[in-house]
Amino acid sequence: MRQTASVTSGEVQFVRPNPGSIEGLEIRYAENALVRSARVGAMNSEHKELLLTMDEIQWNLLPNAQKQEVLAAARSTWAEKICSGGPDIAYLIVKTERGQVVGRADPHSVTVL
Repeated sequence: MRQTASVTSGEVQFVRPNPGSIEGLEIRYAENALVRSARVGAMNSEHKELLLTMDEIQWNLLPNAQKQEVLAAARSTWAEKICSGGPDIAYLIVKTERGQVVGRADPHSVTVL
């Protein structure tokens, strides 16, 4: 199922390859946004994974402290939404549009690569 919603800063597109499940759900943002897309990855008893794709140029311009804040805030928001009724098993992976992993966050650490 494909849904598109217009917002003031551009277009946001929702792609849901698995109806009835959030696994695989992808939200694509405007081409000029720092976050280009967010996709729900593994959703099992050990991992609740969110993959963020960032604009490489904008990401590289951020100081490391700000990158850590972005990673921590995104992971804690994801954990609050998806793990509120159980153990915190929320993981975040941040990559560039070219596929390079540039950051990770889990319940115990935040790492800028």
